[in-house]
Amino acid sequence: MTRPMPVVPAAIRANDETIAQTLRVSEQTDSQLAAALFENEENSYYRVWGYRSLVAYLRERWEDTGLAETAKMKARVIQRLIREYRLAREIPAFMDAFDLLSRSNRRIIAQVITRENAEEWIAAGLNMTARELVRRIQAMASE
Repeated sequence: MTRPMPVVPAAIRANDETIAQTLRVSEQTDSQLAAALFENEENSYYRVWGYRSLVAYLRERWEDTGLAETAKMKARVIQRLIREYRLAREIPAFMDAFDLLSRSNRRIIAQVITRENAEEWIAAGLNMTARELVRRIQAMASE
């Protein structure tokens, strides 16, 4: 079911187009998608489109397009991506490495990364498997 298109300000249409463009490509643009989702959520742009939440916007806005399956990411995945982006905004080195890290490794190191240990965890995230990272974190916790 297609919703009628509301009158939408240019900045919000631009955000919508950024989301559409980044949904079309691989995880190498996660930072762009995360930034657009973050902006959409922080400014409640989804409401201007007539949706009650960012998740509803993603699920329903794109349903009649070739982007429907990609946009139907689970709410948990969307929130995780936004949380990682919010953290990366606070840790410049993490932001620089955002698209270089695999999604699984980025998710894992986001649990422990700080400004003080960023270089160490980014290097680990780039050079270790997800399983190795989990073991390293577990070893730290047991010390």
